Amino acid sequence: MPALRRDEFERETARAYERLLAAEEKEIVRAYRAALKAIRAEMAEVYAKYAKGDALTYADMSRYNRLSELQDQVRAHLVGMRRYVANGTQRLASDAYQEGFYRTGWKITKTTRADLSWGLLRPETIVAAVQNPISGLTLSETLEAARDRVVLEIKRAITQGLVQGESYPKMAARIKDTLEGDATKAMRVVRTEGHRCVESGKLGGIEHAEELGVEIDPTWNSTLDDKVRDTHAAMDGQIADAEGYFHSPAGGRAKYPGGFGIAKEDCNCRCALVARPKGTKPTVRRIRGEGIVTYKTYKEWKEAQG
Repeated sequence: MPALRRDEFERETARAYERLLAAEEKEIVRAYRAALKAIRAEMAEVYAKYAKGDALTYADMSRYNRLSELQDQVRAHLVGMRRYVANGTQRLASDAYQEGFYRTGWKITKTTRADLSWGLLRPETIVAAVQNPISGLTLSETLEAARDRVVLEIKRAITQGLVQGESYPKMAARIKDTLEGDATKAMRVVRTEGHRCVESGKLGGIEHAEELGVEIDPTWNSTLDDKVRDTHAAMDGQIADAEGYFHSPAGGRAKYPGGFGIAKEDCNCRCALVARPKGTKPTVRRIRGEGIVTYKTYKEWKEAQG
């Protein structure tokens, strides 16, 4: 398989994942907007009933279980929203794993011209990969913790607004800011977990090929731009060791990008696992803004930038 086509494969794999991610991010934005609209409506009704002038105080809302009832209503909106986001995140993670697995299988088959069998992935294999513990928590547990966090943050925001006797516009703005902050965190999780799963899927494809007798050098590819972590830039072109691990200069190790289990190494990582037939060397590489050029490492590219 020509080197150019191998590079095109990497780009198409990235594009397929980006399409999945873009669709899920739109759903997250839609869910947060719906939750904000519903919570604002609840707050507007409360202000209309109990505010004195423009202000609503904690003392006013502490009577007759008013605050408790409001918090229950708001929590219901947040839990529903977060359940929707969690389901979408897990769906993306599952689709991303399968994309990584099958596209890597196709690449290895074409590159080696071997007659390999790529049957359907078993559901339990996909679930195990998606739920792989991250920093001690499964993906489901991570999403549950995120749900509890936003409920607490909104509860705190409402309480602080009431203590300060804020008007409805100020309270609505406070809630909006809090939800937007949580939406940013939700986006970070979906990007990080989606990336982790597509790279984990690539590893699954490599391991399947190796079981069938194909020898592969799993290789770490960094994105050639100034946003890459220094540790990952240093890992560019690194081949996994005999146990299948890549090693970060910071001390961590992972079998694929996004798989360190360390936030400072995994969050928003954009590096890629490449299945390179054992003993071969790359000849070309795609660089954003430059197109396809003669292969160079991150260090060589950086030096060329001056």
